[in-house]
Amino acid sequence: NNLSWLSFFLIVISMPFIIFKENNYFNLISFILINLSLIFDCADGDLAVKKKLQSSFGAHLDCTLDRLADNIFILAIVSANYLDESNVYFLFCGLIFIGFRFCIDNIYFSMIVFLPNFDQKNLSKGIFFKFIEFFLFTRTNMLFWGSCFIILNFHKEFLLLMCFYTLLYYFTILIYTYLKSYKK
Repeated sequence: NNLSWLSFFLIVISMPFIIFKENNYFNLISFILINLSLIFDCADGDLAVKKKLQSSFGAHLDCTLDRLADNIFILAIVSANYLDESNVYFLFCGLIFIGFRFCIDNIYFSMIVFLPNFDQKNLSKGIFFKFIEFFLFTRTNMLFWGSCFIILNFHKEFLLLMCFYTLLYYFTILIYTYLKSYKK
């Protein structure tokens, strides 16, 4: 559980470096902190299994801290863009990004509860879903690619791209799951 907390706090510590992006060293520091966070996040579960310390509490804590860290990261990107240009449009994009990520999690939860025979593996077989999931809903990829955009000082481009992908993925999976549930 300590690695989960460390991973979370590294994202929190990266926030000011993401927000106050005028200094290129800040972009480098945020890139390093985000990727260290990812390394610790990937290691925590493996370490728990190897040391036979895995628990439901640890899994729940890791999942909860991951979602919170993701949203903190997104809020930092939104804040950086808003402070840079004072444009409410970026706040709206951030709301879409965070809100629709939550909606997508809800769709997956609904599939598990209301469609117990729904084969989620079939969903991931299509090239379209693989492409979108790779960039968006594997948090490791979202944070890694986000850190790459940050080091290049492309905060705005990352936010706009992720806003578009979130909307596209949400409506695609929503339609797909409704069509699958209607047939049954």
